[in-house]
This record gives sequence, structure tokens and C-alpha cells, in this order.
Amino acid sequence: MPANDPLQDAKRQQTLKRLKILDTPEEPIYFDAVLLAAKLCNVSAAAIGFPDGEREWFKSQVALELTEVPRTSSFGHAATTLGEPLRVGDAPADPRFSTSPLVSGKTRFRSCLAVPVWADGIAIGALEVFSALPEA
Repeated sequence: MPANDPLQDAKRQQTLKRLKILDTPEEPIYFDAVLLAAKLCNVSAAAIGFPDGEREWFKSQVALELTEVPRTSSFGHAATTLGEPLRVGDAPADPRFSTSPLVSGKTRFRSCLAVPVWADGIAIGALEVFSALPEA
């Protein structure tokens, strides 16, 4: 995982708290964004997630059975920390993500594209698409 900048992480956490987005019900605008991302990328699974504390919580999702994953193996946390898109072509072979429940659990995703979501100049989360196939 990219190194965390404690100051940036604190700012992100403050922004999420101010926006009152965590642990709230799904909203149509988020679901529409997730569904559109899945369709545009021709995959069945997508989510918009926000790293918080020890987890990445999914505000909205398509074809995921989880509402959160550990932050330590989170694609969204990595993209948020990088502040730029993240492509992972073979997640089981990547030590950063091989233990993620999205990779080693029931869903067994092989690849992911995660794009940061920004607010107030801070990457606060990520829009993510997942595939059971490795990236070509």
C-alpha cells in the first residue's frame, strides 16, 4: 500500500465527517454512478467506497455481498492514498490485495480499477469496478 500521510488522512476523515456520508443509506445518485461505471467497463461488479478508520465502507454497490472491507487490503484506500487511478490486473498475485475479502473470499475478483472521488481538494474515496477475469 502507498504510505499514509497522517495529515492528509486526518483531513480526509474530517471531510467525510463534515459531509455526513459514512454509514448512511444508499442514495440513487451513488447507485446510478456505480451502475454506470459497471456498464461502461463491461463488468458486473462496482462500488463507491470511503476509507474510514480500519475499513473501507461501501456507500453503494452492484454485485457485492460485502458492505465493507479491511482498509489494509482495500483497493479504494490505495487509490485514495495515491490520489490517482489504480489498476490492478492480477489481484491474487499482488501482495497488497491478495488477502482482501474481494479477492480471497466468495467473490474472487481478479482485477480492479479504482478512481479517486474528490471533495474540497481531498481524495475522500474511490469509484471501483471489479472483474473475475485478470486484466489482459
